[in-house]
Amino acid sequence: MPDISVQFYATPKELFSFVKEAIDEFKLHAVAMQFRPFEARKVDQSFLDLCFSESSKFDRLYFTVMAPKFPIENEIDQANKNPDFLRLQIGKYKPESLEQSWLSCRTENKAVYDIWKKIANKLKKQTSQGVTSINRQTGVSAFYKSFRYTEGAKLLEQTGVIMLPPQGPNGPKIILGHTDMTP
Repeated sequence: MPDISVQFYATPKELFSFVKEAIDEFKLHAVAMQFRPFEARKVDQSFLDLCFSESSKFDRLYFTVMAPKFPIENEIDQANKNPDFLRLQIGKYKPESLEQSWLSCRTENKAVYDIWKKIANKLKKQTSQGVTSINRQTGVSAFYKSFRYTEGAKLLEQTGVIMLPPQGPNGPKIILGHTDMTP
């Protein structure tokens, strides 16, 4: 079963532009999800920008080629009713930090996979490759070329905004690009 997984850092403005362009170009449908309490909502053009605001409670978007089936009770129900989706975990921005975003899918539908692959390739063309991860306890660092970042994320980092890994502030320190931070 082919899959796509792109972990990256991008500003909300960059994410919004990327998503809007993909929806328009491929005529996609989108569902926004929030957790605790769970809510799934169809996304229209007027709601899309709210999904990327600092105050948004929605942290995942699911894209489908066909109109999504509702109601959706939870994330598993979404996957069962609307297979062959592309998921975007939205990395939240706060003035002091930017969370990692993640574009992913797994599908056996070749026609849909080809669309998702085009979108992932566009994302890769808009991002730079590689981050340096530093263990906060030992100081040991490693470079991961599979992680990506946008120019906007790099500019935020240069102004002191911390890049947060999925583990949050207690996870490894993330530096966009390659740096030699060995002890």
